[in-house]
Formats: sequence, structure tokens, C-alpha cells
Amino acid sequence: MRTLLWDVLFVITTVSAKTLDNQLIGTPEVICGPDEMRIRGATEYIFEGQMFIKRRRRVAGCASVYDFSQNSTTPELAIKLDQMSACGIEMKRNNEEKSLEIATIVAISFHPQLMTSGDRSFAVHCVYTQQQMTVATNVDFISDITPSAVLGGTAAPPALSLSITSQDGETSLDDVKLGAPLMLVWTLEQRPSSLFGLRVLGCNAMTSSGEGMRVIDNSCSIVDQQLVSDVRYSEDATGAFADLRAFKFPDSDEIIFQCAVRPCLIKFDHLQLDGSASAQEELCTASPECSRLFPTPSSPLNRTRRMSDLDSLHPSAHILDTRITLADEYGSLRSKQGPSFSALRMTPSTDRCISSPFAYFVIASCSFIILISVVAIVVIRRKERQ
Repeated sequence: MRTLLWDVLFVITTVSAKTLDNQLIGTPEVICGPDEMRIRGATEYIFEGQMFIKRRRRVAGCASVYDFSQNSTTPELAIKLDQMSACGIEMKRNNEEKSLEIATIVAISFHPQLMTSGDRSFAVHCVYTQQQMTVATNVDFISDITPSAVLGGTAAPPALSLSITSQDGETSLDDVKLGAPLMLVWTLEQRPSSLFGLRVLGCNAMTSSGEGMRVIDNSCSIVDQQLVSDVRYSEDATGAFADLRAFKFPDSDEIIFQCAVRPCLIKFDHLQLDGSASAQEELCTASPECSRLFPTPSSPLNRTRRMSDLDSLHPSAHILDTRITLADEYGSLRSKQGPSFSALRMTPSTDRCISSPFAYFVIASCSFIILISVVAIVVIRRKERQ
């Protein structure tokens, strides 16, 4: 029996040791697909653990957990591109190379619940080349002149950007305090442009943990105007801005603004459309009357309005994001002469309700009575047995 027990313990110890002593073979492989980003690794032993996006381990679709029953030595994590916002994946546009780069940090842990010393993390990057937008125009030729050729042109899609600036236009913001006057600024990079403009479809304000709310809908503010104002556009439709009062959520000093912005076509004399509703939607329309769409933007319904999927607002929408970190107003209180943990411990009081000799006498009497009772019970039980 002892031999069998030792064998079982040895098997359990061996399996656990392989779990904790397991390690990766080489560098994980990254596959940048059109619909998902996949990270695949290889381990020496059967992998029991988890792969997840940093700080998104509990978010569905951002982590994968493996156990021994799966018998896998090639763990992988697939992230859908439509879940980039939920998984906190960062996006960066390169206007020179006309590309979009998405980046994140993937952690590989060799334990299903804990982080151990053998865990690894990798910075993952995927670069996607932007597609080009073709714009065609029709020209009426004079009847007595025969056209010798038909000329066409391809225009690169405009690059859009989102930034947070001060009221003076400064982009380097340090130690932003609550209530500071700021501006959300959307710009068209190829300026000046006589062909393209922009329109703001909607914006979410959120934390890095995914908590947030909708603040702008169809260029209109759906929160207090003192926090975020309605979006205003420049005359040439190549820029937009909204006034902002710095705010944050209770559990985070960093706030992320994520907006859906689409490029639009500026109507000119020789531009002809096919008359369909979809073609009309591509034009830069006038700003909506927010007072009619949202007559009470500060109502409790709009204050608690949840975030929505920005990708579904328009097929050609660009998802832009920017973030600011607000100054910790309590940081100075923590750094100054605050009470240490040792100072907060309970100290013995010098005031007593009774004197020390009397207290010792009461304790000794109670202990003696308990001892006598135990001895009496033992003696009585022995007599009953006899």
C-alpha cells in the first residue's frame, strides 16, 4: 500500500513539475489575417496554462486557457479584428506608407490561474496596407470634338487623425487636472483638399479596462454640454473640433476617447452621382441640428448611455483613438508626511476600567474552576464505566 501511494505521489509530482518547468521552443509565430490576428507557440511538454492579452485576461475573446485533457503542445490565441476595442489593442496609422499598424502585448502563462517565473510576454505587431479609393468623374465633351482617350485617376484615401489639445492648440499636455478646458480635434492630413472632407459619426469615452459610455452621437453631444460640446466643422469640411472639460472615471486616471470618423466627398460642379441613396451618403452633408435630435442632452437617459460598437456606424468609418492621463490630485497627499502603517497600529492604552491585580485574580479563578470541572467529569465517567 505504501509503495502504491509513493508511486501515485511521484506521478503527480512529475506532472506538476512538467507544468511549472515547461518552456517555449523558439519564438511564437504571428499570423496577421484579414479577419483575425493569431499568435501560435510551441512548448516542450503538454501545455497547461493560458494565453491572454495583457490586462484583458478575463475579457471574452481576449484569452485562451489550456489543460492537460487537450494534449496540446502548440497553444495559440486568435483575436478577431472586430474585438480590438474590447481587447485594448492599439492602432497607429502611417501616413507615409499608407499602412495601419496594430500592436498589443501577449502573455503566455504556464499555470491556469497564477503567474510564475517562467511566464513570457511578447510585443505583437501586425501591419496592414490601406486600400485605395477610386473616384471617377464624367465630363461632357463638345459634340464636334472626338475624344481620343478616356483618362482615369485613382486618389489615395485620406488619412484622418484625432488629438486632444489645450484651448491654445498645444498638444503636449502634462499634469492635466479635472475640469481643465481642452479640445477634441479631428483633422484631415492631406490639407488643403478640394475633394475630401470628414464627418464625426460617434465617440466613446472609456478606461483601459473597458468601462465607458457614449459621449457623441452623429456629431452631437449626448452628455452635458459643459463636459463635451457638439462637434463643429471648418468651412472647408477638412477639420472638426469639440470643446471638452477634462473628466475621468472613478477607478482610472487615464481616459481614452475612441471615435468613428468617415471621409466624405465635397460636392463640386463636375461631380455626378448615380442617384442611389448610398452615393448620396458619401457627400459631406451639413451639420445636423443637435437641438432637434437630442433636445435634452443632459437627461439621465443620455448620462448613462452605454458604449456602442463604432464599427457598425458606417462601412468606411475609421476608428481613431487618443488618450490623456489626468493628474492625481491625491498624489501630493500621499507623498507628504502621511501616517505610516506602523503608526496606524493599535497602541496599548494606559487607561483601564479595573486594576491589574484584580484582573489577574479573576482570570486565575476562572481557570481554576474550569480545571476542577474537567477533573470531576473525568472521574464520574470512570466510575460509570466500572
